[in-house]
Order: sequence, then structure tokens, then C-alpha cells
Amino acid sequence: MKENFDFLRKHNILVKKENSIFAEICKHYNISYADINMLDAIYDRNKVTEPTILAEELLIPKQTVTSMVDKLEKSGYVKRMHNESDRRKVNIILLPEGEKLLLKVQKTIDFAKKYITNHIGKKELEDMLEKYQKIITLLQEAILQEVNND
Repeated sequence: MKENFDFLRKHNILVKKENSIFAEICKHYNISYADINMLDAIYDRNKVTEPTILAEELLIPKQTVTSMVDKLEKSGYVKRMHNESDRRKVNIILLPEGEKLLLKVQKTIDFAKKYITNHIGKKELEDMLEKYQKIITLLQEAILQEVNND
């Protein structure tokens, strides 16, 4: 049991380090990592989406989306607009200034990805991601089995 725990603990530490590096990149551009993830999620949806979709995709409560959008709107990165087909719904729209910032951050991250690929190799990275996906699937299966046996 200790081996599994150590593996998951080490993995968790590495994920935190990786997130910390991304947060430092974002800090350089005066935005939080969470906010850049939100801008990216909006960008990926053709620059328009709904708060509920953002909450689901980013795995955060809808109230958190509301406060983040408030902040991003004050900064001039996004704006809210009522949905034309259903006025009860609100769309979040990525503004040109938000897209410009997102693309700057992504350029830095893309450089890092190329740097890593050049040092490790595309095939090795693909193998690692495939194994990682397998680990996640097995982790989900194991947790479900344990919970069902409880």
C-alpha cells in the first residue's frame, strides 16, 4: 500500500510544480493561471460560451465562474451579453484584448512545449501520455471498486 501512496503522492507533487510553473508564466503577464484557463476555454468555443459550460469544463462552481468573469470583464478581456435566442441565458464573449493576452501566454507555453519535445522526443512524450491515461483509467476503476465494496 505504501508504494501506491508514494507513487500518487509524487505524482501530485509534480502536478503542483507544473501548475506553479504555468502560474509564474501567467504572473509575468499580470494574470492568474485560473483566469488564463478561462480565457482559453472561451477561445476554444469560438470565443463565445455560457457560464455553465465554463463551470463544467474548468471543474469549478458556477459562483466562481461569476466572480472570475466579473474580474475579467473589469479588465476588458471578456464581456457578458444576453443570448439572442433565449434572453434568460448569458453568453461570455472573449474580447480582442483578452485574445491578445491569451495568445501571448500561449506563445510562451508553445515555446516550452517545443523545447520539451526537442529534448525528450515526440514518441516518448506520446508514450508517456498514453501510460498516464491508462493510470487515470485504472485509478478511476480502483476507486469505484473500493467505494462499491465499502
